[in-house]
Amino acid sequence: MPKPKNTLAAILNECATLSEAKIHVKMWLENKREEIKTLKIKNAKHRVEIKVKSINECWQGKRFKTPEYKKYWSDLSFLLPKISIPKPPYCVFIEFGFSSLLSDIDNPVKPIFDVMQEKYGINDRDIYELHLTKKIVQKGKEYFDFKIDTSKFLNF
Repeated sequence: MPKPKNTLAAILNECATLSEAKIHVKMWLENKREEIKTLKIKNAKHRVEIKVKSINECWQGKRFKTPEYKKYWSDLSFLLPKISIPKPPYCVFIEFGFSSLLSDIDNPVKPIFDVMQEKYGINDRDIYELHLTKKIVQKGKEYFDFKIDTSKFLNF
């Protein structure tokens, strides 16, 4: 299949026959349509009409805390600072410093919220906004920063 040209003028200048020009123009138009679709949806808000599943609905049977998780829970509970928590609804900002490019930004969120619920008395169902940031750091320098504010948005 011939590669589409950048401009209509280039198409017309390089085509020897009308049928060849039609093929190239058609390809050029399809390419432009795709570019326009991409531009239209780039910064758009998208709605997916489906009831989301909780972690409890996604796993069958009981889950047990590993010894590693129990130690993490204890360490994190000790390390979390004593802070004053605003009234709900909450807006939470978390910046993760991961040492691996392969780390998923969402994996550590629930365990952190579970410890915060015990330490601070917040309930993650009262979190209406969540802002996550991922940074890559040297191995051994992993961290997370957080801030809990009152959310100003109750509805979208």
